[in-house]
Amino acid sequence: MRRGPCLAALAAALASAGQARAACDPAALAGPSLTQCLTAEEKASSAKVQAAYQAAVASIATRPGVFDAQRARWRNSLAESHDIWLRLRNAECQNVAPFEGQAASTSVVRNRMAAFEAKLACAVRMNETRAADLSARYPPAGPRP
Repeated sequence: MRRGPCLAALAAALASAGQARAACDPAALAGPSLTQCLTAEEKASSAKVQAAYQAAVASIATRPGVFDAQRARWRNSLAESHDIWLRLRNAECQNVAPFEGQAASTSVVRNRMAAFEAKLACAVRMNETRAADLSARYPPAGPRP
C-alpha cells in the first residue's frame, strides 16, 4: 500500500512550510522587512505549486496501464480541479484573510499593512499545502511497487 510514503512526503512538505513561515516571523521582523519576506515566500510557494502541478501532469502522461482516453480525461479533470483550487485560494486569501489579519489598532496604515501581510501569509500557507498534496499524490516517475 502506497499510503505510508505519501503521508511521509506530505508531512515533510508541511514541516517545510512551517519552517518557511518561521523565517518570516512577525515577532522578529516588522514593517517593510516582514512584507518583503512574505512577498518572497509567496512567490517561492507559488512556484512550488506550479512545479508540483506540472509534475502531476507529467506523472499522468507516463502512468502505465492507462488508456489514452482515460489519460486525457484524468489530465483535464486535474486541470479543472486545479483551476477551482486557484479560485478558492484567491477568494480565501483576498477576501477572508484580510479580516483575520487586521490589527487591534486605531492606525489605518497599520491595519492595512496587517491585512496585506495576512493575504500573503494565507497564500503561502495554502500554496505550501497544495504543493505538498500534489507531490504526495503524484510522486516523481520511477518504479512503482
